[in-house]
Amino acid sequence: MDDLTRYLPGWLEATPAIAGILGRALYHFDQVRRGRRPAVGVLLACELAIALPMGYVGKGVVSYLGLTGDAAFAGTIVIAYLGPRVIEIMVGRWLDRRLPPPPAPPSPPVPPAQS
Repeated sequence: MDDLTRYLPGWLEATPAIAGILGRALYHFDQVRRGRRPAVGVLLACELAIALPMGYVGKGVVSYLGLTGDAAFAGTIVIAYLGPRVIEIMVGRWLDRRLPPPPAPPSPPVPPAQS
């Protein structure tokens, strides 16, 4: 995102927030197009509340991956589009592959056979 922020004044270096808003707006209007929600309403305000943190989560991920410039901006938009639920699922699956399985619960004792 350095390429984009180079041309912005210091107080407007909010490209993660802008990318987050773009990503969540794409998701919201995809849901509107499918008829799952109205175009304007409470859900749009909820998407904005999710957009800002998702933009900064996206910035952290693309920084970790070493992306810069337009690739970083696009990566942040994609991460914001996916949203917190998809990211939670992806991280959970990644952890399931890396962590050892939990120990099996002890089996209940078998009662002796009566004759």
